[in-house]
Amino acid sequence: MKEITRRGIIYRFALLEIIMSNMFLLISIGMLVAPEYVLTAAHCVGGLDAYQISALCEPYQPGANCGQPIEEIKVLQEIKHPQYNDKTRNNDFALVKLRERSTITPVAMDQGIISPNYTSNTNDLWPIGVGTQDPDVDKFPTRLYHVEVSYVTQQKCKNQYGASDITANMMCASDPGEDSCHGDSGGPLYDKTNNAVVGVVSWGYGCADPTAAGVYSRISSQVSLLAYIIIVHCESISSCSSSPPSF
Repeated sequence: MKEITRRGIIYRFALLEIIMSNMFLLISIGMLVAPEYVLTAAHCVGGLDAYQISALCEPYQPGANCGQPIEEIKVLQEIKHPQYNDKTRNNDFALVKLRERSTITPVAMDQGIISPNYTSNTNDLWPIGVGTQDPDVDKFPTRLYHVEVSYVTQQKCKNQYGASDITANMMCASDPGEDSCHGDSGGPLYDKTNNAVVGVVSWGYGCADPTAAGVYSRISSQVSLLAYIIIVHCESISSCSSSPPSF
């Protein structure tokens, strides 16, 4: 587990705060993929309040974010993938439209040419988030962290979970003792070599279980639909960005 350093790749990611019944704070992660849109997991949305764009460490506020600039932008609309299945977590994607544009450059996403070419030798994949570092201890870090994992082939992941549980819209990754965990949902699986987000933290059995890899929503399988949703939910293409989003 390693800290994300100032002005590193996390500069383009976003921390989400959801206040429920004014009793507790639930933290999840998303990625800024267009000036007005955050990509996260469908199972994370529902009554969202605001995103802290470029969050790095508590208290995630201007002047108190480990020296990194931060923007807090309210949520306007939540858009789940139209074929999201809450039971199977298939198509576990959601786009969240912000009330105003972020001035931070969106993160690049897999345009369908990165993860489809992965092999069992592919590594340097980074799950990033603020999830617990011990699945048996309900304690969360005060800043963003990442671990480094390797791609698990589709067939091997099917063998671990069951053929019907792992769909073409999912991908798996793990390494001994390394995994995303509780509280990382909705965050990125970042390909450091290609400088792009290839997956969204979705589900799995336990954390760092050697018999069950972490499961991520595979961006390449739905990138065209995600781009379409971004365009049609804007008043015009120019209101999303100066040119149509490049996915």
